Amino acid sequence: MVLVSELRRYGLAAISCGLALAVAWPSDAPTSCFFLAVMVSSLYGGKGPGLMSVVLSTLSYDYFFLPPRFRLAIEPSSYVQFAVFLTATLLIVGLVEAKRRVEEPRRQVAASVQRSEYYLAEAERLGHIGSYASNARVNPPEIRYISAEMFRILGFPAGDVPPTTEEAGKVFTAAGPENWPRIMELYETARREKIADGEFPAVLPDGSNRMIHIVAHTVYDAAGGPDEFIGTCVDVTDQHRARTELQKAFDEIRKSENQLRAIINTIPAFAWSARPDGSADFFNQLYLDYTGLSAEQATGRGWTVAVHPDDLNDLADYWRSVLASGEAGEVEARLRRFDGTYRWFLFRTSPLHDESGNIVKWYGINADIEDRKLAQDALRTSERDLSSIIEAIPSLVWCADPDGEVNYLNGRMLEYTGTTSGAWEQFGLTNFLHPDDVEPTARAWSGAIATGETHEIQCRLRRSDGVYRWFQVLGHPARNNEGGVTRWYGLLIDIDDRKNIEEALRNSETRLSRAAQTATLGELSASIAHEINQPLAAALTNSQVCIGWLSAQPPNVAKAIAAGERAVCTVKDAGEVVRRIRALFKGATLENVALDLNEVIGEVLRLIHGEAARRRVEVEADLQAELPSLVGDRVQLQQLIRNLVLNGLEAMDQVMDRPKKLLIRSRRHSPEFVLVEIQDHGVGLKEPDKVFDAFYTTKENGMGMGLAICRSIVEAHHGRLWAASGEDYGAVFCFTLPTRPLGTSL
Repeated sequence: MVLVSELRRYGLAAISCGLALAVAWPSDAPTSCFFLAVMVSSLYGGKGPGLMSVVLSTLSYDYFFLPPRFRLAIEPSSYVQFAVFLTATLLIVGLVEAKRRVEEPRRQVAASVQRSEYYLAEAERLGHIGSYASNARVNPPEIRYISAEMFRILGFPAGDVPPTTEEAGKVFTAAGPENWPRIMELYETARREKIADGEFPAVLPDGSNRMIHIVAHTVYDAAGGPDEFIGTCVDVTDQHRARTELQKAFDEIRKSENQLRAIINTIPAFAWSARPDGSADFFNQLYLDYTGLSAEQATGRGWTVAVHPDDLNDLADYWRSVLASGEAGEVEARLRRFDGTYRWFLFRTSPLHDESGNIVKWYGINADIEDRKLAQDALRTSERDLSSIIEAIPSLVWCADPDGEVNYLNGRMLEYTGTTSGAWEQFGLTNFLHPDDVEPTARAWSGAIATGETHEIQCRLRRSDGVYRWFQVLGHPARNNEGGVTRWYGLLIDIDDRKNIEEALRNSETRLSRAAQTATLGELSASIAHEINQPLAAALTNSQVCIGWLSAQPPNVAKAIAAGERAVCTVKDAGEVVRRIRALFKGATLENVALDLNEVIGEVLRLIHGEAARRRVEVEADLQAELPSLVGDRVQLQQLIRNLVLNGLEAMDQVMDRPKKLLIRSRRHSPEFVLVEIQDHGVGLKEPDKVFDAFYTTKENGMGMGLAICRSIVEAHHGRLWAASGEDYGAVFCFTLPTRPLGTSL
């Protein structure tokens, strides 16, 4: 910017000289033109451009106008003329420079005054401060001058003529007639004390309400009398409103402080505060009443006299560590009551930070935990007693989390397995189970966790010496108020001796059953032989007689026919004997009652539960809800279902390559009948149509009467029994029973 300015100034000098030459050449009047160019260059360019203009003008004057022309040379006759021209141009530059030096201070003063006036006007505008001057020799004072901002404050249009005192007074009397006497009193005070101020409400010509602060400063004349008031008027409406709101806020804060103080003094805890260095500076009334200390006695480090001597050092060390860390903390200690009794308290403290993160205050509360400490001591005692009881129980006890993770084992459990709690956490129960029991036990435990139902299963657990013993595993869930499982409590009862006794009993029962079957079969065979022996012997005799008569020469046909007829009659007698024996199986009297078939099935499943477990068969029941009731003999239907289920269990004794499962399903077959299906995963049936024939059996020691008896029971209830092979393996036995009586026998 400076370079551009300099180029402009010196460029002006060159242009001025060029124009002067252009004008002087045709008119042959170079002196005045070059003098004008030097004057213009000096006035508007300054001293430097003026001297440049002198040089250019002198050279041009010599070259173009003095002989010899068009040469930079001067003849002796032109020396005087050239010297006069040069002197005149230098004199013009000197006069212009002298004039500038004289006028520059005045110009600067004027510019300074103008800037000051501008700054004052801007300051008044930005600060909403108006200034005025009025005649102090008259009363009321006559307004002589008001600033532009004063016009705006009083609501008058801006102008050069200030409003009269009466016009200005109306602005204040509009807010209340008492305001004008008060303003006059302010000026009287200023006359006496030189300066006075006050705030007055005003209603501006546009109807807006304002609050104006007036300051009057008295200027005295040479005689010492008041000559003029110089003052300011400030629109303090916003400040007045802010002060009003601030006062309201202070009142609310004071009210809140009183309420907070009341709350702090009534909360059921000891509240206190401390300085950043940890010295206490406040305790609520409850704390002081408890300890019997005054506020002066407790502040600083005085509160420590109420701490139990055994807790004081630990509490002091902890307090110092909290101060060093600058973080919240809590600790327990005993405080002495005014009567000398000590009670346990929980000390809690937290720091308050300023915007820079520095701690400015510590706040804390002390909560009475004496009852909780007593309860904790009682609970610990109870836990010790309970632990002693659990350890004394002659069983293996365990506890688990809601997700099934074992978290406690009593000593007997660890002693039995010969391991530690850590080993249990690492390997779990499966490491100690018999290999055949791992999968069903894990499945049953997972199902119990998923459903939240009581867990019960029998399995073999390895003892520390490697021997497996049978245990009854019981798990019961503890629940919260919402019904959710919070913990599992369990017990393992040694049933190995009982299982051995049961096995021995079953073996005895089996041997007795076989003996009974043998005896029954013998008796049945003797009875059947006795019953049919005579008719069969008679038929044989008559047949032999018939053959003899037919062999005679000539054959005696008539007698042969008579003998044959007698043989037929005796065979019919044998058939009648067989019919009566069959009727013996079918003809028992029924005790008919209304039955829930699903309930009968459930009773049978409970009876064969142990047998299924012994054979390691998983029994599943799919029973349709709300089956219609039927009428029948409960004992015979139980025998029917039990025989079919036991047949299914026995059919899977030799199965080793697939899971042993038996499914019993009930459903409504039609509006009049219900259907029961019993499906096993056994070896299946080669001849399903023959299995119900009397004396037909697929068992090594079977009599072939069980399924025949089952069919008799079903038919006696007007139902139907049949069998079929399974889709992949096994067999399915199905029977239907009516939902209402169909004959007189029922």
